[in-house]
Amino acid sequence: MFRHILHMSGLESCNRDCSGRGECHNGTCLCEIRYTGDICNDPNLPYHAGIGGVFFLVALVCAVQLIMCILSEYHRLKTPTFMKACRVTTQKCIYFVICLASLIRGAYFISPDSFEYNWSTSLLSSYYPLLMSSASLIVCFWAEKIPATL
Repeated sequence: MFRHILHMSGLESCNRDCSGRGECHNGTCLCEIRYTGDICNDPNLPYHAGIGGVFFLVALVCAVQLIMCILSEYHRLKTPTFMKACRVTTQKCIYFVICLASLIRGAYFISPDSFEYNWSTSLLSSYYPLLMSSASLIVCFWAEKIPATL
């Protein structure tokens, strides 16, 4: 009865203060987007899978583009060798770095509890790195088209 009165008055506090991952409103936890559950102690799996999947997709696109760059350069060489085709260029470096960064971020979002706190603070934001990765991919695609038109 007393609990019901507290709940009706809005004075009831949330159990375990929403695990520090949400806000208490009228006795109900409103969790941050990354968490779910009555006390915000479970990961929000659709969020993590969705964002992680997008990062893995960006990594896959970068890996395919890197391979295409190497193959393209291999076919352009007069005496083709794999080592000459793999020579370092700015475009290949960008693809490699974006691929690596996207793989790490994808792994973080798929299994956020596996990373230490120091890693999580830098990998936590999903939107800014995704925007930067996409912008870098556009620059690389653009860089592929410019020499063909000159």
